Amino acid sequence: MPKTSKMSFQKLHLNAEETNSDDLSNDPPPEEEEFPADLKFWFLRRGTTAPDMAFPTYDEFDHQVRTMSQTIISSWAQVQNFCLAGGDMIERRWMKKSRKVRKSLLLQAFPRMPKEHNPGFRTLLWNDPQPPKYPFHHVAEEAVLWPSLNLDDLSRPEPLLLLLNARGRNHPEVFVSSDVESLVLGFAMDVLQQIYLPGYEIGLQSQDDERPYAVLRPFHRARLEEIVDIHGMRPCEGFYVLKIQSKVLSFLVDISRLILHDIDTLPAEVCSRFPWIRSKISTDHTGSGQQASLGEIAIEAAYQAPASVNLDTLESLVLSRLEAAQDHAWDLRQDPTYFFEVMTEATTHYTGDGSNNAGLRNDTRTEWWLAMTVALGECYANVALWNEVHNLLHGLILLKEMLEPGISGRPSAEWPEHYLQAILELGGSVVGVSLLHRHKLRDEVYCSPPLRHFWKERETSGVRARNAPFLIPRQAYSMEQFPTLIAILTMRNVHHVYPLHQITEHIERLLEADTSMARKITRLVGDRLADIQVLEEVRRQLHQYCPEIYCPGRTYKRSGVNQSTSATLREYHSCEGDLWDIYNVIIENQWDLFAPNDGQLYYPADKPRSSQRVEQMQRAERRLDLMWSKFDEAIGNIHEGQSIGDWMPAMDFSDRTLQRTPDWEPVKKEIIDAGSPAPSLDTGFGSPLCQEGEAISFRTAVSEMKSKPKSRGTGRTEHTPFIQAQIQVLEEQASGKPRQFHLKERDLKVFHGLFYQPSNENAVGKIKFHDFLHAMSSVGFSYQKMGGSAWLFVPPTEWATRGISFHEPHGMDTKVSFCMARQIGRRLQRVYGWGRSTFVAE
Repeated sequence: MPKTSKMSFQKLHLNAEETNSDDLSNDPPPEEEEFPADLKFWFLRRGTTAPDMAFPTYDEFDHQVRTMSQTIISSWAQVQNFCLAGGDMIERRWMKKSRKVRKSLLLQAFPRMPKEHNPGFRTLLWNDPQPPKYPFHHVAEEAVLWPSLNLDDLSRPEPLLLLLNARGRNHPEVFVSSDVESLVLGFAMDVLQQIYLPGYEIGLQSQDDERPYAVLRPFHRARLEEIVDIHGMRPCEGFYVLKIQSKVLSFLVDISRLILHDIDTLPAEVCSRFPWIRSKISTDHTGSGQQASLGEIAIEAAYQAPASVNLDTLESLVLSRLEAAQDHAWDLRQDPTYFFEVMTEATTHYTGDGSNNAGLRNDTRTEWWLAMTVALGECYANVALWNEVHNLLHGLILLKEMLEPGISGRPSAEWPEHYLQAILELGGSVVGVSLLHRHKLRDEVYCSPPLRHFWKERETSGVRARNAPFLIPRQAYSMEQFPTLIAILTMRNVHHVYPLHQITEHIERLLEADTSMARKITRLVGDRLADIQVLEEVRRQLHQYCPEIYCPGRTYKRSGVNQSTSATLREYHSCEGDLWDIYNVIIENQWDLFAPNDGQLYYPADKPRSSQRVEQMQRAERRLDLMWSKFDEAIGNIHEGQSIGDWMPAMDFSDRTLQRTPDWEPVKKEIIDAGSPAPSLDTGFGSPLCQEGEAISFRTAVSEMKSKPKSRGTGRTEHTPFIQAQIQVLEEQASGKPRQFHLKERDLKVFHGLFYQPSNENAVGKIKFHDFLHAMSSVGFSYQKMGGSAWLFVPPTEWATRGISFHEPHGMDTKVSFCMARQIGRRLQRVYGWGRSTFVAE
C-alpha cells in the first residue's frame, strides 16, 4: 500500500506535472479488450490501491445512479414550481430579511453549510509534521463539492435568487460542465474517493429525451470514434456530478419552503409572474456610475447558467488590459520620472540568479542592465501577448455574428468545425499567455521586497530555472492563505488539476479584506495579478461557453485543445526570445547613455517653474528621447528598416505626439477684459488642446435623448448628477461650443490636479483615489474594477467613444502621486481632448 500523506505542495506539484486535462481519474487501461474480473486485485498487484479507492459492483452502482437521477428530476420540478409560481414572493421576502436571518434560514436548509467562500482552501494550510493518515476522512465533502453553497455568498441578497433562477429554469444537464469543475479541486487534494467501474459510462439525457435523466450503460473504448452521444460521463465524475446536483436542488427546495413557510399551495394562475433576477453584471448603475467588479462577476458566475456567457464582455476585459499595456509602453517614452520609477522598481524584482538579494549587490552597472533589459522586454512582450488574445477573441465574435442566428439556438456540440477551431485557438492562447504571466509572477513575488520574507530560500541555482521547483512558504507563514495560494498559482502545470480562477478570485478577496497585506503588493506584482485574473476569467467562461471541448470526465470530447495550447506556447516563447535579443543588443552597446542613474532623469515637474527647473526638465526629456531614438534605430537595423509600428502594429504610436516642456518664459500678469473671450489655456504639458470638429458626432445623440419618450420609473433618476453631466456635455457639443463640465469644488479640485499648470499655482498635493472615482462619475463615466489594481472607466454610449482604464496606486501610499496624476491627465487629453479649461466651477 503506498504511503498516504497530507496534500503537500510537493504532491500537488507532482499531480500537475504528471496529469493533463484528458486523463483526470481515468480508468486503468487494460492490456486486453476484456477488463480484469477482480479490479481491486489488479490494483493491488501494481501497488497502487488505497483506502480512497472504491470498486462497486454494477448492481450497487446502478441502484445509486437511478436513485439520484429520480431525486434530481423530482427536486427540479419542485424548484421550477417555486420559481414560476412563487418566485416574486420569494424575491420580496428574501430581499427584506437581514443578513443574520438569511444565515439562520440557510443553516436550517443546509445544516453543514460552510461559513467561508471556497472552504477547500483551508485544507491546503496543513503543515503538521504528522498529518492525518488519510486526509479525505478529515475534510467535509461540502468543502469541495459545493463551494458555491456557503454562508459568505448566499447570505447576500442576489446570489440565492440567481441560483434559483438558473437551476429552476434550466435542465440539470446544462450545469454538468460547471459542476465538474468542483471535482477538479477535490481530486487534486485527494479529498474525493476514486470510483472505478471500467466498461461503463453514465449517460445524462437532455430535457427533450423521454428516458431517465441518468442511466448506467456499457461503454467500449474501441468504439470511441463511433459514439455520437456527447453526454456520457465516466462513472467516477458522473457519480459526483449527480451527487452535486441532487444536493443543490434539494437545498433549493428546502430554502424555498422556509421562505414561503406560511403558504401550503402555490396558485397556478401566477405561474408566469416571476421575472428574471437581474444580475450586477448586466445592471447599469446609472445613478452612481459604479459597475460590478471582476470579483463580483466571478462570484455571480457560480450562480448563473452557462448560456449567459457574453463574448462582448470578455472582449472589454481583454481590451482594457491591452490598452493598459500600450499606455505603459507609451508612458515610458513620454515621462522621464515614470521611466525612472519603473526601472528602479525592476531592480528590486529581478535578479540574475534567482536569489532574494535583489537590489543589494554592489555591481550597480549589472543591476541597471538587468532591470532595463527585463523591464523593456516585458513591456513590449506584454503588448504582443494581449494583442494576440484580443485579435483571436475579436475574430471569434465576428465569426459568431456571421453565423447568427443559426448558431444561437443550437447546442455547442452542433456548432461548425471552423467555429470550434476558433474557440480552440483562443483557449490555447489564453492558457499560454496565462502560463507565461504565472511564471513571471513567481519570479516577481520571490524577489519583491515586501513579499520576499514569505518564501523559503531556494537550494537550486535559481527560481528562474525552467525545471526549478516552486515557491514554498516559510514555516512561520504556512498557515496564511495568501502565500499558499500564490505558491499554488505559480506552479508550472497546475492549470491541469486546479481551477485557477477560484484562486485569483480568492486572492482578490483576501487583499480587499486585509489592507496591510494589500499594501505589500507593488505595482509590478499588482499588474501581473490583474493580468492573470482577467485571463483565467476568460478561460473559465470559455469552458462554460463550450463544455464539449473542455469538460473533463466526459467519455467523448473534442480533440485539439492540447495541441493548440502547445503551439501557442511555442509561438510566445519565440516572440519573447526575439524581444529579449533586441534589448540585449541595445542596452549592452549603449549602457552609459541609457542607465537612468546619477540624477540623469531628474524631472522636477511637480515644482513651480523656474529657468533652472525648465532646463533640467528639458535635459531629462532629451536624454530619454535620445535613448528611444537609439532603440528605434536598433529595431530598424534588426528588422530590415521596419519601425516598431511596422513590425508590431499594436505598438504603432504614429497618432500620438510626445508632450515636451517649452522654453522658459517669465510669467506676465495681464488684465483680462471681462467682455473678451477666454484665452485658450495650456494643459501644463506643453501642447495645446485640439478639439474642433467633435461636436458634430454628438448632435444626433442629443436629439435622440431629448425626443425619447419617458417610461415608467424614469422620474427617479432624471435629475441625478450622473445624468445631468451626460446631457450637459452633449448639449454643449451639439451647439458647437467647447466641451465644458460644470463641477462642484470637490471634483473640480481633482481635475485641476490632473491638469496641473505650474505657471499659475503651487505644487498640488496627492489625490485620493476614491475622490478620483467620484470625479470621473461626476462627468458621466461609469467605472468597474477589473481585478488587481485595474479600473475600467466607460463613457456614456451617447458619446460614441471608447472607455479608458487606470490603475489604483499600490503599496503603503494609496493616493495618486503627482507623477501618476500627470499620466492620467495626459491620457485623458489624448483620448478625450480634455484640458484644464474643460472643467469649471458651478
